[in-house]
Amino acid sequence: MTAMPNVVLVHGAWADGSSWSAVIERLQAAGYNVTAPQFPMNSLANNVDRLRLVLSRQDGPTIVAGHSYGGQIITALGTDAPNVVGLVYIAAFGLDEGESIGALLEQGPATPALAHLDIDRRGPGHPARRPAAVRRADGRGHDRGRQQPRGDGLPS
Repeated sequence: MTAMPNVVLVHGAWADGSSWSAVIERLQAAGYNVTAPQFPMNSLANNVDRLRLVLSRQDGPTIVAGHSYGGQIITALGTDAPNVVGLVYIAAFGLDEGESIGALLEQGPATPALAHLDIDRRGPGHPARRPAAVRRADGRGHDRGRQQPRGDGLPS
C-alpha cells in the first residue's frame, strides 16, 4: 500500500492556521498527517520562507493547499520546494510570474469586501482610518469624542 502524502494548509490574509480546523479534523480522520502553520503576513518573501521551513520538516511527499492570498504564497514557492508533489488552490490566487494581487484587483471595481481597505506600505491592506468620533446608530458620538480602536492593532 502506498503511504498517504502529508498535507500542508496555507491560510489567507486576515486569517490564521485555525481557520482550517474543520478541514484538519476530516483529513486526520482519513489518515493524513496535516500541518496548518501560522504565517507572518508581513511580506510575501517571509511567508514563502516560513512555508519552505515547514516543508523541510515534512517526512515524505507533501500536498500544499492554499486559500485566497495563500495561493500567492504557494505559487511563489517555485518548482524546487522540498517534498512538494502537488499544489491545490482553494478559492485562491494563482498568479503568473511578475503578476501581483494589487494589479489584478485594480482591473475591476473594488469588491465590497475590499472597498474599505487601504493598500499601503504596511502590507496587503488595513482597515481605512476611522473618523475621530465614530457615530453610534442613534447619531451620538462616543463619550468625550475618544477615538475608537481600529481593530488592526495600529494607532489611528
